Amino acid sequence: SSGINAESQNIVTRMYYVSPKRRECFYLRILLLHVRGAKSYEDLKTYNGQEYATFCDSCKARGLLSDDSEWHDAMEEACLSAMPVQLRDLFVTILANCQPNNPKQLWDDFKQHMIEDFVDLHGENNSDAEQSALRLIDRALKRNYRLEITDFGIDLLYPDTSDDREHVDIDLEQPESDRQYESLTSDQTFISDSIMHEVRQYGPRPCLDNARVYFIDASGGCGKTYLFNALISMCLAEGHGVAACAWTGIASTLLRFGRTTHSLFKLPVPILNTSTCNVSANSKHA
Repeated sequence: SSGINAESQNIVTRMYYVSPKRRECFYLRILLLHVRGAKSYEDLKTYNGQEYATFCDSCKARGLLSDDSEWHDAMEEACLSAMPVQLRDLFVTILANCQPNNPKQLWDDFKQHMIEDFVDLHGENNSDAEQSALRLIDRALKRNYRLEITDFGIDLLYPDTSDDREHVDIDLEQPESDRQYESLTSDQTFISDSIMHEVRQYGPRPCLDNARVYFIDASGGCGKTYLFNALISMCLAEGHGVAACAWTGIASTLLRFGRTTHSLFKLPVPILNTSTCNVSANSKHA
């Protein structure tokens, strides 16, 4: 039988993008890009005869985290396809979880990408757009990490005076929601119209006589994730709360405010037939 001699073939592969939110996976990707000849995780964690406990520690020992090049690369790669709001979410993640050496320089290098919606949709000049974007970043840092943008040496000239840290600015959200809706295909529009009709008809009230569960299925690359993010934006623009989740970490990073199902519903690992959600009914999380 005929076969292929793998040793004689030139094979082109692609290494998938990994969000810094998945810290060890992110550092594993860095090691795979820099360490030659590794045949196991132990090889990647070992440097100068010492095996380190984590991929992050191995990266530090090899000097791969001595500057902010990895965070610069992550932002640069995201700029190719992400919207400004997603870039700001990524920037928040890097600030809070990745300890960049020069956060101010990282902001200066990519702020034009992070303020595009304020400039293009709201007609703000660059200075005002920068402050608008920084207020949203500051709000996200306070809400999720109890940090402030000024902790990273970035000045906020007009501090956010809103008492509601969960607030989504509808005036900013509505134009983005309209833009995404107008870009949907006919099939995506039919689905979004059907779902938003139910949302507008019943709102947050429970509807026991008409279950509002929709199953959307399509081949890869057909625009399911784009539709989900458009629906999230539409709901936010109309003042509704949204909890977006996915089974895998990679899939959750593609959704706005996305989290894994295990994280959102506090599910145990592994899930058994007897497993239950670990969110108490009266908790703030519920």
